[in-house]
Amino acid sequence: VGRHFSNEKNVKILDEVVKIAEEVKKTPSQVATNWMLQRPITSALVGAKTVAQLEENLGALDFKLTKEQMDRLNTVSAPQLPFPQS
Repeated sequence: VGRHFSNEKNVKILDEVVKIAEEVKKTPSQVATNWMLQRPITSALVGAKTVAQLEENLGALDFKLTKEQMDRLNTVSAPQLPFPQS
């Protein structure tokens, strides 16, 4: 886990998620889950061992991120393509 927190790009993504969480008055995990659900994916895998964790996960369903917020998250998390795609 430590290597993920020493990666500057991951820290930037987390910082943006936290900023948006403060804007929408939700938790960072709810923002991250909501972000994934608004992207063109087939499903988002979530897990819960307690009722509190289930309620936390379900809190990601009762709001929508704006286009601007989605763009901010997509931009900060965009993969850096290697040569020659870059």
